[in-house]
Parts: sequence; C-alpha cells; structure tokens
Amino acid sequence: MLDLVSPVAAQGSVPTRGSKVKNVSEYIDNKCKELYVPGRNVAIDESTVGFKGRIQFKCYNPKKPTKWGLQMFCLCDSENGYVFSHIPYYGKTTTESLIRPDLPFTSRIVIHLAQVLQAHTSGSGYHIYTDRFYTSPQLHEMKIHITRTVMGSRKDFPSDLKKKKLQEYELCAY
Repeated sequence: MLDLVSPVAAQGSVPTRGSKVKNVSEYIDNKCKELYVPGRNVAIDESTVGFKGRIQFKCYNPKKPTKWGLQMFCLCDSENGYVFSHIPYYGKTTTESLIRPDLPFTSRIVIHLAQVLQAHTSGSGYHIYTDRFYTSPQLHEMKIHITRTVMGSRKDFPSDLKKKKLQEYELCAY
C-alpha cells in the first residue's frame, strides 16, 4: 500500500499543497517512464483529472468537458495518447519549482517535460507538438523539433513573422 503522506509531512513540518498526493503522482510518473518509450512524435498539453472532493488546488474550467478536477501538464505519445510524463499543478509551488524563472510559466513547463524526455530516452529525433498556450521562441535552444500554433501578440515573437499576412489555412515556417 502506498503512503499518501510525504516524508516531509510525516516528520512534523508543515505539509505543502501537494504533499497528500505527491507520492502517488511520482509513483505513477516513474512507472510511466519505466514501462514505455514514446514514439518520435509527442504532444504537450494540459489535462484535467476529474475530482469533486475538497482540496486546495482543485481547478474549475466551465469550457472543458471535465469541469472540476486536478490540472496536469502531460507529455504524451501522439500516436496512441500514452502519458509518458506529467506535472501536477499545485499552484504557486509548481510554478516556483520549475527551471528558468526568467521565462513564462508555460514555456518552463515545455522545457521541463522536454528535458525529462531527453533524460529518459535517447534524447534525439523527437518532434514536440504544442498548442498556442505553450509557445515561446526560447524553446529552439533544445535542438528538438517543435511544431506549434502561435499568437502574433505573444511577447518575444519574431518581428519578421508579425508582418506576414496569411490567408486562411496558410502555413508559415520559421
């Protein structure tokens, strides 16, 4: 049986927001990485795990099919949807624990999950797909192919691409 209380909380210190579910989440994440190697094409997106109980970091989004639950950021195989790695969102503690505090939170999530992918696999030949929520020019530094939808108003967006006028369904590569 899994111990649902983190070692920090068991020692008498103040428990953090995610301390009750952290061990379970880490166990599942480690097993996913141990038992599966994703294909070449992977996707990074958020997911909501349905939950209506009482917990501080429960999220509500009326536009999602699962309106109440725990928010997770997942790196999944694009071919079959298998979750290779995930980051549960505990609020500010999640934001502060990620690398590169100079970047926006959404860029840091993608960089973190890409580093996890590189550390647990051969690390090359992957193609990451993201939506417009996770766009940032700094992601080119990782030497992984990235395809994403972009917003021209995003901070640090290349000015030569801002000037392009595209027709409907027209693509532009950078």
